Amino acid sequence: MDEVGFYELFVGAWLLAGLVAAGAYVGERFVSYEAAVRLSSYARKARGRGWFTTSRLLLAASRRSLPAAYVQAETAMALYYQGRMEEAARAIDDVPVFEEPSGEFSLYVVNLLVCVDVASGHYARALARRAAWSLAQNDAILCINEAEALANLGRWEESLAHVRRALASGDALDRTGAALHGTWVLALQERAAEARAQFALAREADLPDDFRSEYHFAEAFLCLAEGDRASARRAVLRGDALAKRASSRRNALFLLGRIAAREGRFEEALARFEEGARHVFRGQGGDGLLAWGDTLATLGRAEQAAAAWRLVIERDPESYAAALARERLG
Repeated sequence: MDEVGFYELFVGAWLLAGLVAAGAYVGERFVSYEAAVRLSSYARKARGRGWFTTSRLLLAASRRSLPAAYVQAETAMALYYQGRMEEAARAIDDVPVFEEPSGEFSLYVVNLLVCVDVASGHYARALARRAAWSLAQNDAILCINEAEALANLGRWEESLAHVRRALASGDALDRTGAALHGTWVLALQERAAEARAQFALAREADLPDDFRSEYHFAEAFLCLAEGDRASARRAVLRGDALAKRASSRRNALFLLGRIAAREGRFEEALARFEEGARHVFRGQGGDGLLAWGDTLATLGRAEQAAAAWRLVIERDPESYAAALARERLG
């Protein structure tokens, strides 16, 4: 490109950025509530497709017309999708409670808060969220996120009880989400037959695009519990190809590490675990880091194993994996 062409491209980019910023500035002050709701729905769709800058600008244009708690929760979700978990957790440290007649909007907000809490490893805070709000409708999707918090705390049977409650919902998305979480919990406990029955209740088509990778990751855990490592690997790769969130890409690395370790391909396993540990997303993940340490211990690399176990405690201190890491460290 010649000097003039580069200059034109540079100026054009700045003009476009200025127009978008001006639109957001004007929108903050003059957008009606109805228009703000529409803009925020577009922001959610953009976030789900990985268009984070677009999502942030649309949310900025609508923020003055919407409840502060909603804006904080949506902001935190956008940060979570990008892997910026410390910022995401801070964004919802102090969320004002609001009530509205149907309870539908407040349920949506609480569910976002719980989702971010779980992703950032604040499991106790996730389980305490519900108490502050008046939720007047079916809360199956909230049960699924609470089930994940319980599982990360090692409270397996309570987690499965939440799954059963969500499965009773008439909503296809809720049923599939619950079935996939149940599959994961049961597979981790090597209850392969029960996990297979749970997985049969899930349909990938019921999931939004940004969560479809989870269908394949649950299948991978199931295949590992059944001893089918080749199918587990294929499932992970399918899920990784669909991933929209930073957390999904990191989880794929840890899963591939588990599979390689089961196959006896230890150097590949260690490389996958290390790549996962270095990944930008550093929420949750204690179980993956624990598996890294256990693999190192199996190979007789005691000092490196201890370092990995200490990392579990540092990054995911509330988790059952951290409790196990403390036991291993003595």
